[in-house]
Amino acid sequence: MAWSRLRARWRELLAPSVVDRVDAHMAGYRKAYEGRGRAWLTVDGQELVSFCEFKFENAVRTEGRRECPTGWPFTDSATQKVWAVGLRRPPYLLDAMATCIGSSIEQLLESPDPLVRALAMLDRRLGKRRLALVAAKSEHPWVVRMHHVRCEAEAVRPKVS
Repeated sequence: MAWSRLRARWRELLAPSVVDRVDAHMAGYRKAYEGRGRAWLTVDGQELVSFCEFKFENAVRTEGRRECPTGWPFTDSATQKVWAVGLRRPPYLLDAMATCIGSSIEQLLESPDPLVRALAMLDRRLGKRRLALVAAKSEHPWVVRMHHVRCEAEAVRPKVS
């Protein structure tokens, strides 16, 4: 699906209270190799999370050289270590947005992917009562931030358990 259509369909799923506060962006750099670029999410105009092709590849290359100085630097173990740090490629955001469009809210909230769960916090299908019951304290920082944004926008006080 084209980026503009994916973004428009994802924005249709946002709760009315956060539509003006949250946005997704993507940039391709024409003069870069194969037009590579980055994707990022903003909350209130501030960049929350960025998925940059260049940073990801440089981190994998650096980690791969650390593991095997004379061999091929792009190994699976180097990629896994970079993922553990939190660096991802731009298609990661696109895949998470597509998952939000094609899945139920129950599937989104139970997803092992922290970005999918974070985007689920902004979904209009997540009602105020259920939003208040979400235990975001033990979640990934992206989920905590999106939960806070949505609770603030809806004037919901999370239940403390």
